[in-house]
Amino acid sequence: MKTTWSFVAVLLFCIACNKDESVESGGKVNPTVTYYLRCKIDGVDKTFNVAPVVSIQDLGGGTISYTIAGKATTDAANYESFNIALLVGDSLKTGAYSEQDSSSTYMLAAVYNPNTTDPAKIYASQMDADHPFQLTLNVITDSLMSGSFNGKLLMNGLDTNLPPITVTEGDFTVKVQ
Repeated sequence: MKTTWSFVAVLLFCIACNKDESVESGGKVNPTVTYYLRCKIDGVDKTFNVAPVVSIQDLGGGTISYTIAGKATTDAANYESFNIALLVGDSLKTGAYSEQDSSSTYMLAAVYNPNTTDPAKIYASQMDADHPFQLTLNVITDSLMSGSFNGKLLMNGLDTNLPPITVTEGDFTVKVQ
């Protein structure tokens, strides 16, 4: 299972490095919508408002991948980012999703990169029993998605002595790409 989460973490890390400008479908800038991901990480406010998008990919076999991602800064040498992956085997609906859900209709994972190129030093959701990563989708349209998130993320590497981080008060409004 750790290998699967490591793969998801690296995949989300690579996707987060993509850059895009905040435009709505049709290539027109929408000045009335501010796209962002924001949360508190161990009580510290974080905003990921550089290229905040939800990327949608058909993985085949009826599975669709929704990757919500944003970067903290435009500095190409700074990799601080937050990513949420939701793999859905059924239609995407508003409502609550949890990494602890035992249903087989979706899989949820999250990754926080505190600014490193070492995958072993990236935090990832790993089915924490006390505070699992959770996502609530409030709005889903052809041009944007919004909702909230929270949970505990653990260091992706083998050093189990490092403390987990707690993500609270997470919310987002991202454009659909």
